[in-house]
Amino acid sequence: ERLLDAGRSLPVESLSPAAWRVKAQLFNLVLHPLGYQALLLLPFLDVGRTVYKPLRQLACMPGWRRRYLDANIAAYQQRQRPAQQQIDAVLQRQAPSINLPRVMDALEGPLLRYPLLCGSAAQSDALYRQLRRRGLGVTRMYQRPLPEIEGIPEQLAGHFPGAASFAARLLTIPTSSVVGPR
Repeated sequence: ERLLDAGRSLPVESLSPAAWRVKAQLFNLVLHPLGYQALLLLPFLDVGRTVYKPLRQLACMPGWRRRYLDANIAAYQQRQRPAQQQIDAVLQRQAPSINLPRVMDALEGPLLRYPLLCGSAAQSDALYRQLRRRGLGVTRMYQRPLPEIEGIPEQLAGHFPGAASFAARLLTIPTSSVVGPR
């Protein structure tokens, strides 16, 4: 209740409906593996680079956007998941790594990206190169442990070999509706 009251006093996001639609269309374009691959070819965008940016302020979602929220969440939760199911089936047959959603019993709902934990950094590198050549839109996700990410406060500094190993071995594969069996 107090959180809702506090939210009512926040400024409302200022993005206009027209600008929001353009932003949403660009986002949907990038969800397509070819769109994502095109972005990766533009080195000045630093796609996939993780940088810590502290939260400076909160803003409320405008009413015109909130009307779409429930419907979009429901549609997302009900969507078919053929790519997710195909990735899971391949991983069960070939088992080149740890199938994180299966190990964590997290296959019930849709995944935006399918996380895959390789056995070693070398295996991760080889699989990453192979999937990139095939245009699948694979990412390395975190790439480095938290203390090594640009912008992280010095209080979090330290050496975390387990986190470094995890970051070096983690890949994610897109599961959007445009990802097909090939």
